[in-house]
Amino acid sequence: MRFARVEVNNVRNIVTATLTLAPTFNLITGPNGAGKTTLLECLHLLSRARSFRSGVLNSLISHDESHLLVAANCVQEERTFRVGIQKTRSANIQLRVDGENVRQVSQLTRLVPLQTFLPDAPDLVFGSPALRRSWLNWSVFHSDSHFIELHRVFLRLLQQRNRAIQQRSNDLATWTAKFVEKAEAITALRKQHLLGLDEHFQRLMKKLNPDLHLSLQYLPGWSEDSLLESLNKDHNFQIKYRVTRLGPHRADVRIDVVDGKDGKRLGLASRILSRGQGKLVACALKLAQTEYVKQFGSVSVLLLDDVTTEFDEEFVRRFYRTVAGMGTQVIATTAQDPESVLRSLKSTTSQKLFSIQQGRLTSY
Repeated sequence: MRFARVEVNNVRNIVTATLTLAPTFNLITGPNGAGKTTLLECLHLLSRARSFRSGVLNSLISHDESHLLVAANCVQEERTFRVGIQKTRSANIQLRVDGENVRQVSQLTRLVPLQTFLPDAPDLVFGSPALRRSWLNWSVFHSDSHFIELHRVFLRLLQQRNRAIQQRSNDLATWTAKFVEKAEAITALRKQHLLGLDEHFQRLMKKLNPDLHLSLQYLPGWSEDSLLESLNKDHNFQIKYRVTRLGPHRADVRIDVVDGKDGKRLGLASRILSRGQGKLVACALKLAQTEYVKQFGSVSVLLLDDVTTEFDEEFVRRFYRTVAGMGTQVIATTAQDPESVLRSLKSTTSQKLFSIQQGRLTSY
């Protein structure tokens, strides 16, 4: 999937803007606060119906305006379609595809797959397990059409089981059996897809930093016993604290630094790596996702928000050549000299340059 044309109205400091995008590489330049990140935020809205900066959509509507509107013409292989999102201050968000209302955001997310690289990217390495679960879930969601319903059922069963614990219900064993069935199904899918992701991750790390060696391991959220046995052993804790603390909702992807010669674990990446190294690893994890889900027909657009500011020129060159060669559309922002980025690309790469100043967009 790629964006062909994007129209933005009344989003933050952008009153109106239109972008006609190149199929491969697009670079948006301008000083900090000019509106570069806002343009990426608009594209994110079209996929997720939410902002990556604010949980309150009304805060995105331009001052003194009553609504925002973002729409795009998209291309998926031979198919073209139009997606749009509108939000007024007084009404719920409206999502449309080819003029028809869309009720479930997941429909939009599957139709408009995005990978967003933000300044907080290192949190994927240094942050909570929830971030790494979300990273893995995104991969499974775009690879297996049944996963989203399985995950919804699992979350409902988790709620039902917690309620049974809190009420000390006689139905606890029944809810536990159903919970375990779905939990094990989710775990099997996550493990399967992590193996595929790891192959792409290792290859990308060799490209981006061949001197840094890492391993990925799925931690399911309970001990080596079966989940049912683990829950039975944990029964007293659950009754005391009225919660299910074991299961896929507590899973993690463990990232270790390993010795490049014998593969021996040297320790958790979150404890060993610098912030800059963590950012590199997070980028590799997201790029691995992008490559992996392409096998299942999901071609993501990459949104890069000033992602290479902490890196030297050699890494910047390797990084942009890598992303531009992935066969997907890239839309990047930078506050630096755009020529340093464009020089990184091969001459055959289709590219377009935009500049934004105080919310006003110019294309070159």
